Amino acid sequence: YLMYENVQLRNNQDDMERRLGDAHRSFQKEVDGVRGQLSDVVNLSDLDEAAEYVTPATVRVEGPLGLGSGVIITDRLGRMYILTNGHVTEGNSFERGDWNDFRDAVYKVTMYTGNDFKDGVSFDAAPVVQEDGTRAHSYSDKRDLAVLHIPPEIERKIIQGEIRVPAIHLWNHAEDKLRVGTPVIAVGNPFGERDHVSQGIISHTHASGGSLEPENVFVRTTAPINGGNSGGGLFAVVRESGELKVYLVGINTWGYRGGDGVSGSIDMRIVALEAESWGIPLVSEEVLKNYQEWWERDIKPRIQND
Repeated sequence: YLMYENVQLRNNQDDMERRLGDAHRSFQKEVDGVRGQLSDVVNLSDLDEAAEYVTPATVRVEGPLGLGSGVIITDRLGRMYILTNGHVTEGNSFERGDWNDFRDAVYKVTMYTGNDFKDGVSFDAAPVVQEDGTRAHSYSDKRDLAVLHIPPEIERKIIQGEIRVPAIHLWNHAEDKLRVGTPVIAVGNPFGERDHVSQGIISHTHASGGSLEPENVFVRTTAPINGGNSGGGLFAVVRESGELKVYLVGINTWGYRGGDGVSGSIDMRIVALEAESWGIPLVSEEVLKNYQEWWERDIKPRIQND
C-alpha cells in the first residue's frame, strides 16, 4: 500500500510538472507575442529618424509664377527623376530659348540640407520628353503628375555620394494593404519654407478625386498639407519585425484651407501606372499587373458611371 502511494505521488508530481511546463510555455508565448507587437509600435523618435532619412530626397521646384515640392526617385532601370505634381509645373516654367516650346522649359530646383543657414544645391531641371515628343505630364484635372530630369552632373554627384540622397522605397500595395491609422509624415516646402515636416495618420485609403480629378485616387491624411507642399512625398512610418521602415505612399496634392486635418496625396498605384505609361517603370511587372487589375476592377467602372 505504501509503495502504491509513492507511485501515485510520483505520478501526481509528474503531472503537476507537466501542467506547469505547459502553462509556462503558454505564458512565454503570450509574452513573446506582446513583445513582438510592442517592437512594431512606432514612437516619436521613429518619426524623427524617418524625417531625417527622407528629407534629403525632397526638393523645391520653382518657376516664375510659384513654387512647389518634388521627390527624387529611381526607376527600375536605375534612372533618377524628380516626381512632382502637374499643377506645380503647368504654365510655370522658365524658358531657355527664344521659342515658346516646352522643350526649352526649365525649372529651378533646390536640394536643401535641413539647415536654413547652409546653402542648398540648385540646378535647372527640364521636363522629361517622351519619344513621341510629348511631356511626361498629366494635367491637374487628370492625374496631376509630372516628371523632371536630373542633370547628369548632379546625378553623378549623388551616385558618388557627394550629394546625399537616400533610396526612396515605394509602398507595395500588392503585398500589404495600407491601413487607416498608419503614422505618416508629409515633407515639402509649404509657403516656401525649407524642408518642412508635418505628421499625422492615414485617415482614408481610397478617397475619390470627385469632379475635379475624376481619374485620381487619394490617400487622405491628417498631416497638414499647405501651398508649396504640392509634389512632395507622404511617407508611411512603420516597424516590420522591429525594424524601422519608411515608404512613399503618396504625392502631396491638396489640403482644405482652414482644415489642417484633411489633406490628400495621390495614391502610389496611380503614380506607378502613370509613370509606366511614360516609359518610367517604378514597380515590377508582377506588381504593375496587380495595379492594372485594381484600376480596371475597382476604379474605372466608378469613373464610367459618374
